[in-house]
Amino acid sequence: MKLGILSDCIHYKTPDGKIGTENHILLRQLQELCSHFTEVVICCPFGDFNTQRIISTYTDSNIIFYPLPKVGGQTIKDKLSLIFTIPAWFRAFRMVDKYSDIIYQRFPNNLNIPGFFYFWLRNKKVFATYTGTWKSHLGEPLTYKFQRWLLNKHFRGPVWVYADEKPTNPRIL
Repeated sequence: MKLGILSDCIHYKTPDGKIGTENHILLRQLQELCSHFTEVVICCPFGDFNTQRIISTYTDSNIIFYPLPKVGGQTIKDKLSLIFTIPAWFRAFRMVDKYSDIIYQRFPNNLNIPGFFYFWLRNKKVFATYTGTWKSHLGEPLTYKFQRWLLNKHFRGPVWVYADEKPTNPRIL
């Protein structure tokens, strides 16, 4: 089975051609997940590598990468830049839809908000994790609340979350 992964975690290409990330836990989680599939494509943004970064690199040979633009930030300009990135995201969604039997989406992140709708309309098999706090909390971004609502009310596949009490939705694990 072929897996497609959509992540907003920034990755880097080392001078010797290896791909890695500073998010060491994410890399370990994705490598474990990828070991259960014959082929995997990871769609993620790439940043510029420098020797100051401490990265872990992927070792699985069944993973290919589809680079996305690096976006995000706190300023209005940063937020507006997301609009210009959406066409690149939809090209990635089309590619991963054709390539994969099932899609894994990590939430919360900006990339998977339009990704949710794309794969929902395509009726694609999906599963997800919500790696933030599942319970609502004071000061959290509205986009986090929106993404939890989408996952709880409209997501078709299973969703794994960090929660203090057992969620009432049987798809939320």
